[in-house]
Amino acid sequence: MLDHINKAERLAKGVDTGQLGLFRSLIGGHDRRLTTVFDNLLNHPDSKIIALSADHRTMAARVEVARNAGHGRWEFYCLGDDTFLIAGDSLFDQPCVEQVPGEDIVEFHLRLSGTMRLRDPSHSKPLVIEPNCLLVWRQPPDVEVQDRVEAGKRDTFVSLYCRPERLAALATKHDIRVPESLRFAVGLCSTPTRHLLLPLDPSLTLIGHGLLDSPFVGGLRLLHAETKATELLCEVLHYTMRPPPGPQPVSAEDLRRLDVARQIVVTQHAPPPLIGEIARRIGMSETKLKRAFKLRFGSTIFHMSLDARMRHALELLRCKHMPVSRVAATVGYSHQTSFASAFKKHFGFLPGAARHERGRMNG
Repeated sequence: MLDHINKAERLAKGVDTGQLGLFRSLIGGHDRRLTTVFDNLLNHPDSKIIALSADHRTMAARVEVARNAGHGRWEFYCLGDDTFLIAGDSLFDQPCVEQVPGEDIVEFHLRLSGTMRLRDPSHSKPLVIEPNCLLVWRQPPDVEVQDRVEAGKRDTFVSLYCRPERLAALATKHDIRVPESLRFAVGLCSTPTRHLLLPLDPSLTLIGHGLLDSPFVGGLRLLHAETKATELLCEVLHYTMRPPPGPQPVSAEDLRRLDVARQIVVTQHAPPPLIGEIARRIGMSETKLKRAFKLRFGSTIFHMSLDARMRHALELLRCKHMPVSRVAATVGYSHQTSFASAFKKHFGFLPGAARHERGRMNG
């Protein structure tokens, strides 16, 4: 047992950095390639298999973040020989740095919370992927980059990985014209462009949260991930085919204020913040706040607050031994019945079912 713990701690270190690594270091070891990570999942001591097809071509697995690193989980979905999906929701106690070898895989990253810095040796400054951003990235096989995730901030993301040949074949099969901004992803562009960074579309945000908060278990969870991966790809293509957005309607200072407003909305659960209260705290009129908030984040303050409170409640029900009445109070509800009604409307099942699911998932 001691040898296993020491090995896990060694693998959790970012290779060549001396700092805490991420899932590639933990599961892939010194190789750190995505394909190696998925090859190792079946036999890795920290991996819990959720579902596995008879031919072993598709699978789903869960890995918990080591207690000496923080808390949270990664879920891994192998959807065939050339398509992979990873959903993560974690909080780290110290920065995590990981060297990532190039595999010429097209990556679609939905960053829902937390900031990632991607350092490419060909650029003097790192590529910063902030919350509510979509990154499409194609890393050449001869280039190694460095990923860095900050400590103390929840790191929530969904990432879809596809071979360029797979994307090109899908486009041909379904008569899809790949938009100019994504032609680099399927080898139709001779420029050195490797990435596309955009604000996260509300539809993509919903897909990301739908994967992270999936109510399904076993084979249904794997099937759900397969359908969501296809939906994600369709939404990215649809999003990038639209005309470019108009000029930013607010100043840099207003953007900073809006980011503060969002932080208030997603962290203040009991009582939930009122629009007037937020407006006073950030120094902006209520009318401008409501309009600018929706433009920047693709959601109203009410709906973002409700989603944050419900997700926090779901986490408390799954991960803590708290009575439903206490969970209700923690997210701003005076009555357990009104909380249960809102929870069911949001997720489609009652709070008690979430706790029962936790028991089945951990059993």
